[in-house]
Amino acid sequence: MERRKHPNDVNDLLNRMINGKESETGQQLSDENIHCQMLTFLIAGYVTTSGLLSFTMYYLLKNPQTLQKAQAEVD
Repeated sequence: MERRKHPNDVNDLLNRMINGKESETGQQLSDENIHCQMLTFLIAGYVTTSGLLSFTMYYLLKNPQTLQKAQAEVD
């Protein structure tokens, strides 16, 4: 993994997974495990965002007064 070869001081999730150690064994996560975890976070964030946008648009279109208020606030 590139970040293991060239570490930096960024305080992000990837660095925490790379540098973290299991408290009892001192074992670190494998590159494969980190890769899978990051994909899970990416997909989970995508699904919740797209679901929220779909839900919001549906209810705004079902409630024209609320849609008008939202449009006025954005404008």
